[in-house]
Amino acid sequence: MGGLVTKLMTLYFGVDNLETLSIVWLDADDNVLKTNASVYKQFCSITEFIHTFKEAAECEAHIRRAKYDRIILIVDGQLVKDTLKHIHDLKQVISIYVYHNKAIHEDFQWTSTFKKVKSLSTQLTEIAKQIKTENKWQSRIKDSLPITIAERTSSGIDGNFLHGQLLLEVLDQMEEDAREKKKLIELCRDTYKDSPAELTRVTEFEENYRADMALWWYTRESFVYRMVNNAFRTENIDVIVLFRSVIHDVENQLRDVQISSAIHVYRAQLMSEKELALLRRSVGELISINSFLSSTADRNYATFLLESSANSKMERVLFEIDANPNLSKTKPFADVSSHSSFPDEKEILFMAGSIFRLVNHSEEHGVHTLRMVLCGEEDHDLKPLFDHFRKEINQEDGRLSLVILLAKSGKTQAAKKQLELFLKKLTDKTGNVSYENHLLRTMFDDENAGDFDFHVNGLKFQLAVSGEQILFCHTPTTYNDHFFNASHYRNMGDINRALSSYEAAVNSYRQKHKENHENIARSLLSMGHIYMTIAKYDKALFFFQQSLCLIENFLNNDQLILAACHDHIGSAYCEMSEYDLALDSLEAAFRIKSQLFPPDHSQIAICFDLMGGVLQKKRDFSKALSLYKQAADIYQKSLPSDHPFVVHIMDTISILRKEHSLTLLYPSPRRFCFLLLISTTISLIVAYTWAYLEEL
Repeated sequence: MGGLVTKLMTLYFGVDNLETLSIVWLDADDNVLKTNASVYKQFCSITEFIHTFKEAAECEAHIRRAKYDRIILIVDGQLVKDTLKHIHDLKQVISIYVYHNKAIHEDFQWTSTFKKVKSLSTQLTEIAKQIKTENKWQSRIKDSLPITIAERTSSGIDGNFLHGQLLLEVLDQMEEDAREKKKLIELCRDTYKDSPAELTRVTEFEENYRADMALWWYTRESFVYRMVNNAFRTENIDVIVLFRSVIHDVENQLRDVQISSAIHVYRAQLMSEKELALLRRSVGELISINSFLSSTADRNYATFLLESSANSKMERVLFEIDANPNLSKTKPFADVSSHSSFPDEKEILFMAGSIFRLVNHSEEHGVHTLRMVLCGEEDHDLKPLFDHFRKEINQEDGRLSLVILLAKSGKTQAAKKQLELFLKKLTDKTGNVSYENHLLRTMFDDENAGDFDFHVNGLKFQLAVSGEQILFCHTPTTYNDHFFNASHYRNMGDINRALSSYEAAVNSYRQKHKENHENIARSLLSMGHIYMTIAKYDKALFFFQQSLCLIENFLNNDQLILAACHDHIGSAYCEMSEYDLALDSLEAAFRIKSQLFPPDHSQIAICFDLMGGVLQKKRDFSKALSLYKQAADIYQKSLPSDHPFVVHIMDTISILRKEHSLTLLYPSPRRFCFLLLISTTISLIVAYTWAYLEEL
């Protein structure tokens, strides 16, 4: 992998939609619009703000007053000469359409020098269609565009970039579920319960949707586009899962009509100054766009969309995209015109999760151009990491893979919800052991970091409730029997029997298998953890170190258990007052976890929490407080406010602040003596200086 390390940040590019879109109609004959009811209905579907005028002066006055609106002007050919020169350069006017009820003559060709004039037409239906297309694109350039940047640093790789990519793969593995289709329709109806038009479309979707209509539904101005992209932007896993069949069908259609040769396309986007600055600093890095990406082959049209937004407070950005379909394992992209509900607009659609490399940045006339190139999976240095993470989460059941992925991503509540759905469907009693082993390492880390026994009990309890497993085995013969019994004894407070069962589990496994297996390491960790609870820290350290030695020498450095070993060793050293050794171990755990988890994962918070505890005992209150605050920030993002971790860390911060204040007011004896020595020395120097000056 060439020593690649990355730091990942997720951006949400968006703007406040405070401006009002209105259509202004200027026509000496005010009956034209009234007599075209179907066209008027189309205009009303674009905006409810439609203003008609017969007099050019009155129309101009209205436009000048509406300086914060976005105005589309439709002007009759007879009035266009008197109007254009006065209103064309007003920022609020974003586009102009010239309508004439007779054949267009060359007399009107002079309007081509006015860049906001988009059409000369005798057909109002054609103008309405063009305005709908323009409004669709205008809306999209203001939609949040979720982008994950893989930035190279020296601190390691966190999982945001990889997890976002693997989410779509996991969704493809999941079986269809008729109950979830029903839930999707219920969700859509509830979301749009106050919109009769949208409810009609929901019913149409329920009755008529087919896989070969996925692109048509996605490109249509409807709830499908809005809900799917909003779910991607907000990382709403529940909604993404419910729409997974549509997402899968769109991907398949994109592959079916995949462009066969290299293309150069454009995407207009509005974003904040801060977000643009971050992208500019990331030139040369990989980015993943975590939603579907619409683009156009018409550069003039893309720049027109940005010019129409010149009065926005956001930065105007033009993405120039080079895409070659012949690269290995790229996400699909295609000209979707033949399958689109807007067949005339020549939209090039990229699959969600497409990876690009930012090539360069330039700026001209207030428009920032960012050029990027589509990458295939074989075209960057992250492939080994993708393979590693796929192996970590891969399960026969797609929903279980999703549970593991969500847990590794720090989305604990979403993971639990999907686990509940998985357990409800679990009926095969013989297929649970491998599932449990993976869930032990991921699902319950947040609540009980490093305590693998508790993880077992938590899962076994849920399986027992669902009638799939028995918690306690009276005649244990296998490793699992002894291991689960040990958990039972431990929860009952019978420490001696728990230790005996763990030892029996280890011996049972060694009789039938090689020693180098993670189950042995896990049992040793559990035994060490019991000794920690009864304050026999030297024995705990012994078992922790045995587990660490086993992993490092025989298990190819299984990263997750390796980090747990370092955590436990650090905790044992801390209780033995070996604070420097404790910090060494905890920092080793942090380095490993930084490569496995996103920066806001609760496992990262646990590292900060533990290191803060050691520094607090060393009376380095300033550094301890800083680490506790970082831990608190993460806990509060991923856990409810009454969660024990959150309550504990906030109480700890409050207490430490008081201790820190008292330390500043009343320093330790050693520090007090040092400060007294300094003060006395300064006083003597001052006194000597004054005496010397008096002699002079």
